Amino acid sequence: MVEVESFATHEEAMARIEECRKAADARVKPWQAALKPGERFIYLGEGLVIFGEVLETYEKERLKHYRFCRCYSVACPEGELGDVHVSVVLAPVSRAFFEAMREQGWEVGPSRPARTAGRGNGDRAEHRRQERRRPVRRQPVLLVLCGPSHAGKSTFAARHCEGFAVVSSDRIREGLTGRCPRSRRESRTWETFERQKREALSTGRDVVLDACHLSKRARWHSLQGPNRRHRKDFVLFDVPLGTVLARCRRTGRLPPDEAERMWRAFQASKPTADELERLGFDEVHLVGDGGRRRAWLGWEPPGRGVRRRRTRERRRG
Repeated sequence: MVEVESFATHEEAMARIEECRKAADARVKPWQAALKPGERFIYLGEGLVIFGEVLETYEKERLKHYRFCRCYSVACPEGELGDVHVSVVLAPVSRAFFEAMREQGWEVGPSRPARTAGRGNGDRAEHRRQERRRPVRRQPVLLVLCGPSHAGKSTFAARHCEGFAVVSSDRIREGLTGRCPRSRRESRTWETFERQKREALSTGRDVVLDACHLSKRARWHSLQGPNRRHRKDFVLFDVPLGTVLARCRRTGRLPPDEAERMWRAFQASKPTADELERLGFDEVHLVGDGGRRRAWLGWEPPGRGVRRRRTRERRRG
């Protein structure tokens, strides 16, 4: 049940929030205050059993009992990001138990009907029907985007990767502006990128890595992490220099000479099919200049568009 309070002024509402926060802080037990990133826990909310994993803590004194978490339940099996006050946590849970509940769809209780010695033929038939109705999970996809700045990677991810967890180096870098010294910004960007990548992969979701991946080492590193169950696809953005510079001048995010330098570095280290096959990618997709290679922009999850193209090629042969 949700309780609603009304206030005459904004100041009264903020004072009430502060009062509630202090009351919650006073209820915190030592083991709750000790929850740190990487740990998992369980709590009850709105009639649901909710499982959470701690991602970050806060340095400010008034926020010391809040944790930035990803929380799961039968109502939100993919997880939702948000703050949790540690006073509501019922108990910490082990990683093994947490992963077992993930496999069960976060449903507390047996994952399938219990076997009983007295089950008759009708019960067994009904059980088989229930098993056949269980949804078959599609293999999740790890999609690695590769190309120079202003090649269209972020636009591609926004248009064609609905439902994917998007890990974007540009977004992370923008979020650190003003909060991190310039000398540390790039290292913090890639530390955060790697952490977000591993968190997204560990949930079993479709994931797209939106970064340049200009070097062989960067492409190799993109496949490191808990991705054993994922299909690995690579999208290569090979667009003309003129297109890159035109987009650069239009957005103003990067000096044209810097964009040209990145484009030439990409041309010098452009991956070959043999390299990508050795790295372990399952499919490679090419995106050229939008005006000439528009058909390639209709990227679909593996197993659909690529197979139809191959079928048409066999028929022509």
